[in-house]
Amino acid sequence: MKIIRHIANQLNLFVLLLCTSVTTATPSGEGVDFSQDILPILSNNCYQCHGPDEAARESDLRLDTPQGVYEQLESGAHAVVPGKPNSSALLHRILS
Repeated sequence: MKIIRHIANQLNLFVLLLCTSVTTATPSGEGVDFSQDILPILSNNCYQCHGPDEAARESDLRLDTPQGVYEQLESGAHAVVPGKPNSSALLHRILS
């Protein structure tokens, strides 16, 4: 059951990345706001392992701040590259 929830969470994040890369602006012309548009999805699906609780965190990747999402990883890649999902290490890890 835990693996099913993990896969569902990964698919949710994939859809998020896909949507933000296809459409980088809302119909009103405003850009995507991390705190309003992205943060709630990450909070619901990713923070258990990649959030602010250091004791519960299962990796060094932080998804609870924009800096954590966009920072360069130890490998030299970036977890998320805005507008370039194929360059985002997070997407590659989700799909592998």
